[in-house]
Amino acid sequence: MAKRQDTQKGGTTVWVLAVLADGPQHGYALAREIEQRSGSALKPGEGTLYPALRALEGEGHIVGAWEI
Repeated sequence: MAKRQDTQKGGTTVWVLAVLADGPQHGYALAREIEQRSGSALKPGEGTLYPALRALEGEGHIVGAWEI
């Protein structure tokens, strides 16, 4: 089971980076774009998306910003 979970996490990372390559996105818009590009095969929720974003930011791959 751990291997499948690692694969899903890695897959989320690839999708996030692919979408962000086109420009900055808010979390909700990012999730919807991943859903659209995957033909609704993926529907990332907060429990998947935000940890992936935090990890990418911590590793220096992306820069996050908070807005109101």
